[in-house]
Order: sequence, then C-alpha cells, then structure tokens
Amino acid sequence: MNAPAITSNPALQSSGVEVRELNELDYRDVLALLAASPQQGVHLESLIADHGLTSPALRGRFFGFFEAGQLTGLALIGHQII
Repeated sequence: MNAPAITSNPALQSSGVEVRELNELDYRDVLALLAASPQQGVHLESLIADHGLTSPALRGRFFGFFEAGQLTGLALIGHQII
C-alpha cells in the first residue's frame, strides 16, 4: 500500500501532479528513473541497492514527484537532501 500523497493544493491534484513518500513497491520505477541519467543517479542508486527505499540506515526518507502517475523526480530528505 502506498503512503498517502502529501500534495495538498487542489490545483496540483487536479493537474495530475503528486508528491508522496516512496516505498518498496516503487523500487522498479525508481531504478528506471535513475537509469535514464546514470551519472547523476549513481549515488542514490548505490544507497538504494545497499538499503532499499525505506531503511532507517538511510537517515532520511525518499519522496517521489509524479506527473500523470509516472515518477519523474525523487529526493532523499533527511540529514542531507540529495
């Protein structure tokens, strides 16, 4: 089950834009997004390979930006923002 979306602006919701915390069900979509730009995503891909998307070892939480239901961006927000 996906975490609830944190997008609260009705205009954003009606435009098909969503921001929500990622979970292990998003794993394949995250890897596909990172593979599209391997040099930019290598650090995040390494963290995900070592710890998954939800481990406390990450010292933060992954959030995804979705447009029309497709993951188009992600961030690791915690002790650092990546």
